[in-house]
This record gives sequence, structure tokens and C-alpha cells, in this order.
Amino acid sequence: MTIRLLLFNVLQGILCLLLFAQCAVSSRFQPTNQFSPGEVNRHYMTSRLEIFFWGEEVPTEPYIVVGNTSTTAYEEPNAIRRLRERAMEHKADGIIVKGGNTGAELETWNAVIIKYARNFEGLQDRKRMVQVATYDSIADDYLVVGSAQYDLMGTRGSIKGNEQVFRAFYDYHLDHLLYEKSNFWTTRFSTNPLRFIKRSYTRNGILTKFVNFTYGNNEITEAKVTHKYYVGPRLVRSISTVLYTYNEKGQEIQRVVKCNKHKLNYSSTITYNEAGLPIQETITRLDEQEAKPFMKIMYRYYNNLEQVQVITP
Repeated sequence: MTIRLLLFNVLQGILCLLLFAQCAVSSRFQPTNQFSPGEVNRHYMTSRLEIFFWGEEVPTEPYIVVGNTSTTAYEEPNAIRRLRERAMEHKADGIIVKGGNTGAELETWNAVIIKYARNFEGLQDRKRMVQVATYDSIADDYLVVGSAQYDLMGTRGSIKGNEQVFRAFYDYHLDHLLYEKSNFWTTRFSTNPLRFIKRSYTRNGILTKFVNFTYGNNEITEAKVTHKYYVGPRLVRSISTVLYTYNEKGQEIQRVVKCNKHKLNYSSTITYNEAGLPIQETITRLDEQEAKPFMKIMYRYYNNLEQVQVITP
């Protein structure tokens, strides 16, 4: 135990240099909804979060299951360090570690990321739902045509409603192009300064999209998005240019999408709540220099404990 703690204390000082670099292959496991008392006694605390071990000890107060993460490692201290770093990205209070044995064989280590219910306010910046509404000229109003739920890890669930409309504009968001974590994305960096300069999206072994970023000061001001798809046997490339504008707080307040193939331009105006979270985008279509109402994107966030899974030991 003493050696294990010493090793872990040394390793916990090592910081991850690349925020989105994946240390190992991700996978998921489903935790049970309840841990039985007596499964438990190896448990220790770091400067930022508590570490429990499945079958040995559980939290003693109500907690929220934020999500699951995993890594591979030969030795327990390396695995714990990686799991801990990932949990800290999600403002976790602790992790419950499952799997892996010290030894020569490469092991898979899984962990449940937890947040104590008393600290729920730390999760209220998490997006819970996105709704897309299109403008109906007859009703002179916006009608919801698509929506998607998000978990506390920021992973988007299946799209309900008109998936094509939903994807058509969300695909130009920095949330998707820059920040989305997925095994489908690969990223190229510059090192001085450290920046994303290109991301490529590959699904089922086929490259379907890649993005090149241009910076002004420290903000991305332009993204060149290239989609690749087949029309029959013919490969088609569609290139769009996305321009981003920010306010003095560094918040994105306008996004202009220029669809080169269709010669169409769209402009999004973004509004925020008092907490600085985006709550709505109003999209207009620029047709022969005339702006016409086109679409709205609305954001909902986790704001009460009834919207999350709370486990009481």
C-alpha cells in the first residue's frame, strides 16, 4: 500500500500537455446502479478528487454518475493517472476504478466518473438538449423539427426528428468541428503556439470531412470545411467557409457560413444567458443581400437533480 501511494503521488504531478490527446483507446462499460455495502477498503484522496476501487469501497454520500471512461496500461499507477486526468476534465469529485491487475500484461482499466450531489451546481454548465426550429412563413413562427439529448460528458445522443436539417448547421459549430471528442476525429497540431490546425473525420474507414483552421490572435476566425461524399460512383467535394466573430469577452457572437457549391450565405447571431452560456442562435439566409428568417437553434442545460442519475449509498 505504501509503495502504491508513493508511486501515485509522484505520478499525480505530471500534467497532460495536450488537452484533447487520447492516452489510450476509449471504450465503455455500464456500471450497476447501486453498490452494495461491504463490497468495500482501499480508498485514497488526491488534491482534487477521491479514488475508490470497485468491490472494495464506495462513496459514503449521494453522488451523480457523470459518465464512464477507460484506458489501457501495464501498471496501476499509470492507469490511475490517466483516468484521473480524464475525470478532472469533467470537474469530477471522484472516480470508481474497475479492472486491471499489475503485471506484465497490458490491462484495460475502467472507471465511473462521479460528482457529489451537493456539488451539482458545478455541472450546470453542461448542455442537456439542443433543439432546431425552422421558420414557417405561413405560421410566421419557428417550428421545432429536430432535437438531440446530451449526457453529462457532452456526448450527443441520437437525433430525433429531421436529422438532415439538424446536421446541416450544427456541423459548422466549433462545438463539433473543434471541441467534439470522438474516435472518428484525428487532429493535427502546431506546436508554437500550441493550436489545432486541421481535423479529419473518418467513419467506417472513409474520410468524409476535414477542416482547416485560421487564427486571429488567439481565436479561430475561419474554418474551411470540406465534405466528401458520393453521388452514384462519382466522388463529390463540397467546400464551405465559416467566419467567426467574438465580443470583448471572447464569446462567439456571429457565425457566417458561405456554401461555395450552392452560392448561399447564412448568418447566425448568438445570444447568451447571465452565466455566459449560449441559449439561442437566430439564423438568417442572405439571399441577394436580403436577410430572411430561416432557423433557430435553442440550448437547454442541466439545472436540477431530477435530470441526472443520483445514487445514494
